[in-house]
Amino acid sequence: MNPRKKIGDELVQELEKTTALLRQEVAVRARAEEAIRLSEERFRALVQNLSDAIVIMEPDGKRRYVSAAAHQILGYAPEEMVGRSVFEDLHPEDVERARAVFERCVRTPHRREVLELRARNRDGSWRSIECTCQNLLDNPAIRGIVINSRDITERKRTEEALQEERDFSMSLIQASPAFFIAVDPDGRIRLMNDSMLQAFGYRLEEVVGEFTMATLISPHAYEGSLAFFDRLVKAMEPVRDETRMVAKDGRELLVEWQGRSVVRPGGDLDFVFAVGVDVTERRKREEEAIQAQKMESIGVLAGGIAHDFNNILGAIVLNISLAEMEPRWAGDRYYSLLADAKKASLRARGITQQLLTFSKGGLPVKKTVCILDTIRDSTGLALTGSRSRCVFELPEALWPVEADEGQIGQVISNLVINADQAMPEGGTILVTAENLTIENQAEAVRLKPGNHVKISVRDEGVGIAAEHLPKIFDPYFSTKQEGSGLGLAISYSIVDKHGGVIRVETKPGVETVFSVFLPASEKALPAAAVPEKETAPRSGSVLVVDDDEMLRTAVSRALEKMGYRAVSCEDGAQAIDLYRKAREKGEPFDVVLMDLTIPGGMGGREAMRRLVQIDPRIRAIVCSGYSNDPILSNYRESGFCGVIAKPYGFEELAQTLRNVMAGRDDPVRPERLGEKW
Repeated sequence: MNPRKKIGDELVQELEKTTALLRQEVAVRARAEEAIRLSEERFRALVQNLSDAIVIMEPDGKRRYVSAAAHQILGYAPEEMVGRSVFEDLHPEDVERARAVFERCVRTPHRREVLELRARNRDGSWRSIECTCQNLLDNPAIRGIVINSRDITERKRTEEALQEERDFSMSLIQASPAFFIAVDPDGRIRLMNDSMLQAFGYRLEEVVGEFTMATLISPHAYEGSLAFFDRLVKAMEPVRDETRMVAKDGRELLVEWQGRSVVRPGGDLDFVFAVGVDVTERRKREEEAIQAQKMESIGVLAGGIAHDFNNILGAIVLNISLAEMEPRWAGDRYYSLLADAKKASLRARGITQQLLTFSKGGLPVKKTVCILDTIRDSTGLALTGSRSRCVFELPEALWPVEADEGQIGQVISNLVINADQAMPEGGTILVTAENLTIENQAEAVRLKPGNHVKISVRDEGVGIAAEHLPKIFDPYFSTKQEGSGLGLAISYSIVDKHGGVIRVETKPGVETVFSVFLPASEKALPAAAVPEKETAPRSGSVLVVDDDEMLRTAVSRALEKMGYRAVSCEDGAQAIDLYRKAREKGEPFDVVLMDLTIPGGMGGREAMRRLVQIDPRIRAIVCSGYSNDPILSNYRESGFCGVIAKPYGFEELAQTLRNVMAGRDDPVRPERLGEKW
């Protein structure tokens, strides 16, 4: 073979191989370029269609590339933003912060920063933007600072609206007079509003995260209160209950709660939320109303018993008095038996007087007085022979009150005796009085706004147990061996009839304070009365009107013993007839002794109305063992000249008759007796 041809063939073969390789390389490169092109198109399409705007920035802050989404955020076409500094569009308040972040990002390769900014839209509005900034200057494909911007304007508005709603709700919670509390599943307090903090005397930092509900629950109601919160944790429905709780200073508050559990989306308990109302004062008012109803019911019973019992006692006392006056008994060994019987009857009279305190009768005979002397005198008598001593804090300028001094003195005496009995080994009793102005109804239970006199009796005794507090004003309730259990009940009734209120505050083992509030009088104190010289006529005729035959007989005997002529009858109708006939005969009665209450017959009020028409100068004495009529305390307004309460003794009857016989002689004209006539 020709060597030259052989070389030529080899060259041709090599050339063909090289050409094939070149063609193959060109094809690979073409495919690679196509892949790159497609990748770039996909990337561009992806970037251009993202809702987030992609911006590539130069280190000086000018935009080199802006994706299409930027138009949706700022309203400018991408080409309008390229070449402009990004800081030109930022809110003035955000520029300095944005520059600081951008400069940190430029200085540190691959540093990533996230911040929120406000940028101005083409229409002038401000848009909230969340920016993610990353340094890719060392990336050959980018060589810039890449900013991923997301429009969060609507999200921010929603968040702000939600925050405003939260702030509004929290403002309502904090401003509400009700108690709001949130408790974690382990019992720790997460939230307590201002009203509850103030009521319990704590600061927020003292309780949140530090206290559990058990810390605030009263020891007197611990188990029941914890059971309520246990039910709250387990129940998905609202739960209601009352809980006795204790404040920082030891005060107990009764709180009415309504709450429910709040769970997370997964079903786990998040917290317990409850709304409470302080019902302490409301419960006191309700208890006082119940107490008043009890006293009214007892009053009806007590008044009826006292009426009948006083008639019997009246006959007993008068007959014993008459028996004692018999000369033949003087020095007899049986005389002492009469004296003992009379003494026992008078003690029984004291019991009926106490019963009358509960009735609707026995209204206080009020006058304008300053009760400073009454307080001192009653306290001194009550502590006679006691181990306790009394300390007074009494202002000389104490306002006057409209009061029955005897009854108010009984109240003071009862409270002081009660305080003394609370200190078996003796102690100090503090008796204070003060002028007090009530601004509104909420300041004191059942007290009307206005001026009041407050009297307080404080002891250092054992206090009153919580379970006994609702019963202390009940008749015959007592935890002491001595005493009848009537003292506080009598005091309650007397104060109530004076238009006042009696309240008690106690700390077991420390002290008890009873406070009496009496309305102050607007009248000036009257000048001291000069006693009139008494005359003692022992002649005349007396008409006795009473439904009890035994008492009529006893009174008639007593009157005859005094020197009077006595005529008796059983009701007002008979009295009118006897009085008219006596006048017609020219032998009028000098005095009429009139029973006010006559069951089944005409009583003293109606009879007196008619007798005044017959004789405007009539002298009449009203007497009763019980009445729900205010005549006994305002007898002159009804035409009577005097009043005497059953049961009365010989001397009391004699003195009353002497006063009336020597008293006024003015006619009792019907037109002067008020509209009721």
